[in-house]
Amino acid sequence: TSGLDWRWSVGSWTVDQAKWPEMSLRDSNDACHAVGMKSYCWFEPERVTHVDDLVRLHGYRKEWAFPDPNGSPNILNDLGDDACREWTFRRIVKVLDGNHFDLYREDHNFKPEPGWWQKDSDETKRLGFPRKGMAETAGVLGHYRLWDDIITHCAARGKCTYIDSCASGGGRNDIESLRRGVPFLRSDSDRTSTSLRLSMTSSFCRWIPFHGAGTKETETEFEASKGIGGDVYVARASLLPFWHVKEAISHNKDLDWDLYRRNLSEWRSVNDLLTKDFYVLTPWHHNWTRTGWTAFAYDDPEKGETLLLAFRMEECKDAAFSAKLPFAEKGVRYEVRNEDTQEVLSLDGNKLNEGFEVFLKEPRSAALFRIHRQ
Repeated sequence: TSGLDWRWSVGSWTVDQAKWPEMSLRDSNDACHAVGMKSYCWFEPERVTHVDDLVRLHGYRKEWAFPDPNGSPNILNDLGDDACREWTFRRIVKVLDGNHFDLYREDHNFKPEPGWWQKDSDETKRLGFPRKGMAETAGVLGHYRLWDDIITHCAARGKCTYIDSCASGGGRNDIESLRRGVPFLRSDSDRTSTSLRLSMTSSFCRWIPFHGAGTKETETEFEASKGIGGDVYVARASLLPFWHVKEAISHNKDLDWDLYRRNLSEWRSVNDLLTKDFYVLTPWHHNWTRTGWTAFAYDDPEKGETLLLAFRMEECKDAAFSAKLPFAEKGVRYEVRNEDTQEVLSLDGNKLNEGFEVFLKEPRSAALFRIHRQ
């Protein structure tokens, strides 16, 4: 409903006609397709609202909904029930197909445990023996089955065969979920400070290669886009396989479009390397530690191509850093190009193992090197 806090309206799976009258949502997606773009739709199937209306108008069953006994407005949608899961699947694909969406995105912004505990309690009373943990087990398995059904449905219709797994930003990066989807936004918190972004990259990329972060620095997670846009330091800290643009491009009159194009162009020039072998070249730092250097490299041993990113952080007093590349082959020559100064060095693999100097005159600055095995 227009004007309602969106957090308490998630779970009806109905297009808001106040925002998207008639078929304007589909028309918008068709316009994207016409210029080579794709679109996705954001769902939260484990939470339901407007239960009475869904029962009256859409065949929902009230026994599938489990309100939080603690009084929260969150209501669990019982995906552990096969009939509920099938009903939810049909509602989702109706929106996807009817509005010409290409990809399914899922969020998860509440705690389902109270609903699971309530269902276990109800079944324990009804059956006369303990059912602790059964609702959670069925709910988790039902959730995976829902994803499998959506992927199969999308594959049969030429849509994307993976899911954008959000879950409040990074809350569902388990192995089974990652078999089916990837986190386009790896963490809600990662939309704030650049130091946090660098801290996360230094650890996250070791385990989950494909993901994205914000491309701005803001004080809070939900701060509106403003100013000229993320500068080179922020943009380079955001160079990840998924470029998650965080600019209000249609509303921000101060946006520097030349800077925006520069940042996007640089990402496009290096994104083929951002899922390759990953090496952290500096000690890991917490997000509030801004006194040192952070550096990491992506190496493609088959093509002999390497991307090196080095950051002199906001409070770092050292203008120079020795970058040691453990994957460089001894006795092999490498061309090392500084993308900012266009200086080109020819260095032996031994020298890259031992370390070559990266110099940045000012704190809060970043260097990008392209390295080619000759």
